[in-house]
Amino acid sequence: MRRAVLNVVGLSARDLSSGVMPRLAARATQGSVAKIHPAFPAVTCTAQSDYLTGKRPSEHGIVGNGWYDRTLSEVQFWKQSNRVVLTPKVWDELHAKNPKLKVANLFWWYNMGTAADISVTPRPVYKADGGKIFDIASYPQRTKELLKRELGDFPFHSFWGPRAGLPSSQWIADSARWIEEHEQPDLSLVYLPHLDYDLQRFGPADPRCDGARRDVDQLVGDLAEFLEARGVEVLIVSEYAITAVDRAVPLNKVLRAHDWLELKPEDGSLTWTLLTPRPSPSWITKLRTSSSSTPQSARKSARFCSRRPAWPRCSTLQAKRPLVSSMCVVATSSSSPTAIVGSRITGGRKDRVNRTSRAAWTSTASLATTPSNCSSTPRSVSRCSRSLGSC
Repeated sequence: MRRAVLNVVGLSARDLSSGVMPRLAARATQGSVAKIHPAFPAVTCTAQSDYLTGKRPSEHGIVGNGWYDRTLSEVQFWKQSNRVVLTPKVWDELHAKNPKLKVANLFWWYNMGTAADISVTPRPVYKADGGKIFDIASYPQRTKELLKRELGDFPFHSFWGPRAGLPSSQWIADSARWIEEHEQPDLSLVYLPHLDYDLQRFGPADPRCDGARRDVDQLVGDLAEFLEARGVEVLIVSEYAITAVDRAVPLNKVLRAHDWLELKPEDGSLTWTLLTPRPSPSWITKLRTSSSSTPQSARKSARFCSRRPAWPRCSTLQAKRPLVSSMCVVATSSSSPTAIVGSRITGGRKDRVNRTSRAAWTSTASLATTPSNCSSTPRSVSRCSRSLGSC
């Protein structure tokens, strides 16, 4: 049997019991639900790599959405080459068993240069003069042109940033329909991030999130019914859950106050700053992953951070790839880390910090729902798909 895995980012049992997601709640009742121990750190690139490889970051090497590159002396986020992942993915295992199986990867990360038969991924064009053209990339190349001809340009500004919203997830869902109609893949992987946006903006208990829950219930419900009508078995997974917090913890400011972080002011002020990594013993790149320039400074940073009341745990990231992002600092359940580095927080920026601190990634159980007749437990997409055709 052909399968589709719909990645509804941020979905949790709390959302299904909210009363505003009746179609997905009914699926959970009529089928089966499994709680999945989430990725750590609980961020997109790590979570997706866990699913697609069946391994943890210590093996696949994806310790966050980005990290400091020793060779380039740069902090890099959201890279897209499949070679960044150090272990085989689900399609590699499937093709080894049956080269004729067709896999489509729609917007799951590290989606360039893969062995997936069909791939579509966000990919801006970076011009030589520093400009940027928002676009997508695909394999085969003609898939991109056919999708844009049928659906219009991908609404990139609703995928990232302050305007992130429903249009991007709707476009991805429509592309999944088009791929199914024209290619009939044996396994489709579909990334649908819309719910995640408002859960992070407002916090999971805020009633303003109910609009996104309703949108996702309709979007995912419609797509699942379309696929099932064509004989495709649908699995719905989530990357992580969102938890409410009430405190922002600017660890970089603390490190800077102890002369452990050096900044390069631009425009004569700290309004726009750049980290200067080489002289800086330690800094936090984003949310949870801390980078250190030497193993000694990593140990020193860990001891320092573990004494802070909002940071009860510090752990070393062990991965095959030699990374400067060598330490993971874990906040208390009511706190959220920020990457603020300036010496002062203006009124406007403080408001932004307060808004973003109402929700944070959490390591509580995320969710997977499967049809009632599926015999495999969805511990990972890789494990589920090993039985492709058997249930």
